[in-house]
Amino acid sequence: MTTAIAQTCTQCSYSLVGLPDDSPCPECGFLHQKADDFVVCSHCGYYLAGLKLDSNCPECGKAIGESLVLHSIYRGGRAYVDRLTSGAHLILLAAYLAVGAVFVMVAAMFASGSLGIAAGGVGPMAGMVLGLFLYVAMLLAAAIVWLIGWIRATTPDPLLGHTAPTDRKRGATRGLAIAIFCLQVATIIPIVGPLASLANMVCIVIFFFIATSYIRKLGERMPSAKLVRTVGHVRTAGIVLGAIFVVSIVIFFISMISALAPQGPSPISSSVMLATGIALPVSGLGLLLVYLRLIGTFAKQMKACKLRAESLPTSPMPRELGKPMLKSALPPASPPAL
Repeated sequence: MTTAIAQTCTQCSYSLVGLPDDSPCPECGFLHQKADDFVVCSHCGYYLAGLKLDSNCPECGKAIGESLVLHSIYRGGRAYVDRLTSGAHLILLAAYLAVGAVFVMVAAMFASGSLGIAAGGVGPMAGMVLGLFLYVAMLLAAAIVWLIGWIRATTPDPLLGHTAPTDRKRGATRGLAIAIFCLQVATIIPIVGPLASLANMVCIVIFFFIATSYIRKLGERMPSAKLVRTVGHVRTAGIVLGAIFVVSIVIFFISMISALAPQGPSPISSSVMLATGIALPVSGLGLLLVYLRLIGTFAKQMKACKLRAESLPTSPMPRELGKPMLKSALPPASPPAL
C-alpha cells in the first residue's frame, strides 16, 4: 500500500493536494502533526519519521496513531534497544548452558568408563571426576552469562532515567540478580553454605515476581501484547508449580523422618513418599519449561524490537524533545457528515 498519507484535512475535509507538508490547512488553519525520528510502526516495523500522525503506515496500512506509545523504548535510541536485546539473548544462552550441564552430568554417569579411559585413568572414577568437572564449569559459565545478561537487560533508560515507568522494577531486578549470583557462590563455603542456600531460595522467589513485572512493563513500552500475555501466563503457572514443588519437598522430608521410626514406614507413608517423589521432578521440570517459555519469548520480542530500531538514531531523543507523543496528540475525529 502506497496511498497512506492523508490528502484532505481531518478537521474540515479541505483538499491538501499540492500544499507543502508543513503548511497549515488554508481553510481552517489546522497544522497536521508529524511523527518524530523515534516512531516505528508497531505492526510491521516501518520507520514512520516525518509522516503525518493522522495518516497510515505506507507499508502495512495501520494507522500511525496506534503506534504512538507512552514512554516508548525506541525513544532511548538504537543503542539502548540493542543493549536490552543482547541481555535477553544472554539470559536465554545461560538457560541453555545450565540445561546442557545437567545432560553432561547424566551422560558422564552412563559413560564413566569411556570417559575414564579418555581422561587417562584406569576406571570409571576418573570419568565421573571429568564429568563433574565439566558440569561445574558449565554451571559456572551459565551463572556468569546469566548475571551479565540481566545487567544488560536492566540498562537504565538513557532518556527518561529514574522517571521511566520501569526504573524501580529495573533496579530491583538488577539488585536481586547480583544478590542471587553472590549467594550461589557462597553456597560452596562450608560454614555459610546452608544459610546461603536458604537465602538464595527466598531471593529467587522474590526475583521471579519482580523480574516478570519488569518484563511485562517492557512489553507495554514496545508494545508487545504477546509478551504481556506470556508474562501473565508464566506467573500463574509459576505460582502453581512452585507451590507444588515446595509442598512436595516438605512432605517428602516429613515422610522420610517418619520412615526412620522404630516401627518402620507405614503403607500410607510409603505411598506419600512415592507420590512426592513423582511430584518433585515433574513440578521441577514444569518450572524449567515455564522459565524457558518466558525468556524465550522475551528474547524473541526484543529481537523484533532490534530489527524495528535499525532506522532509529543511535543516541536517545534529546531531553528537550523528550515529551511523550500520545494518541491525544492526534486531532479529534471529524463528526460524520449528515
